[in-house]
Amino acid sequence: MTARLLEVRKGIKSKKPVFLIQDFHRRKELPRKWRRPRGIHSKMRMRKAGHPRHVEIGYGSPKLVRHLDRNGKRRVLVSNTGQIGMIKVESEVAVISHGVGIRKRLEILKAAEQKGVKVVNSKQDALIKKLDSRKLARQKAEKEKLEKKKAIREKPQAIKRDEKEQHPEKSEEERAMEEKREKDRLLTKREI
Repeated sequence: MTARLLEVRKGIKSKKPVFLIQDFHRRKELPRKWRRPRGIHSKMRMRKAGHPRHVEIGYGSPKLVRHLDRNGKRRVLVSNTGQIGMIKVESEVAVISHGVGIRKRLEILKAAEQKGVKVVNSKQDALIKKLDSRKLARQKAEKEKLEKKKAIREKPQAIKRDEKEQHPEKSEEERAMEEKREKDRLLTKREI
């Protein structure tokens, strides 16, 4: 029964025109969607020949197959793994909500695979590859960040080591002599 009605719907939809707002071809600012014509002199409202078609009940689908996909299954919007359990496998398919992130999307896909539910809007293999590449990129970035921090921490210690190697410890007498020389220089500069 539903298979025949799906074929009927396919025939109806193939003949259905695209319904657009009156004068959409004259003005760019008008939206490209249906709005009922309301003008008192509107030829479209009066359904005159040569004017765009009007939305009518005859263009609708048969009631039993309304809102079903082409395979005759109802689409159910899913945003977490708990909703997968409520789907009837024989008559419904899952559609993952747009706002769901990659990690939760993968969890939903795994739960759907275990339950035997078909997910319409997701390519599992491509998603797994994408997640793995992101994970590797994140790990690489974290590793580089740690190496930079480590280099920054070790840099002052390396400088201190270099200074010690260049300037070995001086005795008290040598320090006193250097201070005396500095004072002598300053005194001689002032006299000149």
